[in-house]
Amino acid sequence: MQPIPLRTWIALIAVNIVVSALTTLIIMRVAGSSRPTPALQPAPAPAAVQALLPSLPTAIARPTPASPPTQVSKSPASPQNSVRIVAVNGVGQRQREQVVIANEGDLTDIKEWSLSSSRTISYTFKNVALLKDTFVNVYTTSGSDTASNVFWNRDEPAWQVGDTVVLQNGKGVVIDTYVIK
Repeated sequence: MQPIPLRTWIALIAVNIVVSALTTLIIMRVAGSSRPTPALQPAPAPAAVQALLPSLPTAIARPTPASPPTQVSKSPASPQNSVRIVAVNGVGQRQREQVVIANEGDLTDIKEWSLSSSRTISYTFKNVALLKDTFVNVYTTSGSDTASNVFWNRDEPAWQVGDTVVLQNGKGVVIDTYVIK
């Protein structure tokens, strides 16, 4: 078997780059067609924000719930609340249960924030920061935390139909609620 010439490798890499770029543009066009895209205005991050970035994991993807959300009623979002509960999926199924928390505002450190229910169960976020337009999935099951997925490591399901899921900041201020029906 002969080695592949350098020119062939370069051509293959160039084709791969072009196909990847076109695929990304098509996906962005399709995904973004349902809502207007705000103009991006790059600005340098304040020194305090830059100091936080190296020490905190950050979520970088957009919410993509695995199954249809079970939400029926939702608390009204206030303009100050940029972090909200988007969906609760797989209710009652420990291996599939997932709460999706999204940030539609600026960088938000949610360390010490909590998710709780009307049945007095509670999950407290460790080192998690959400960049603008990102999310974090909170899974009931066991696993290793990543930037966009955190695991509660519970032995049984956390959520039931009828629960009110409450997201509170570290000072106990209610940020958002979500009723599961």
